Amino acid sequence: MKAKLLLTVFGVLNVLQGLFLFFNADNLSRDSFPGASQEAINTAVLMHYPFSAAVATVGVILLFLRSCELSAMKKALMGYGVGVLLILISVIGFNSSGGVAPLPLVLANAVIMLVAFYGSVKAR
Repeated sequence: MKAKLLLTVFGVLNVLQGLFLFFNADNLSRDSFPGASQEAINTAVLMHYPFSAAVATVGVILLFLRSCELSAMKKALMGYGVGVLLILISVIGFNSSGGVAPLPLVLANAVIMLVAFYGSVKAR
């Protein structure tokens, strides 16, 4: 498994996910908070915008890291894995407080996290 390939795939996925979050903020907010008032939905939509930019920014950073030395790429993969783990922990809290995160998204991020951790150790 090549570190450069992993950083490319994760970077592209993050940029695409950031764009998806930005352009679907309204639908995602309505689906995540069923029964919420319009004011609450508007607040959630407004919170999606900077979050989507942050997700895309991580993707751009990962793409730039592809030209680093292998040891730096492995550290980036480890850091990315830890970041995805933190996101998964926050999603668990989100779900336990009444929100609804889509199961496929949670599972996809769990796989991404495991691959990032594996790549941080085994990548060449």
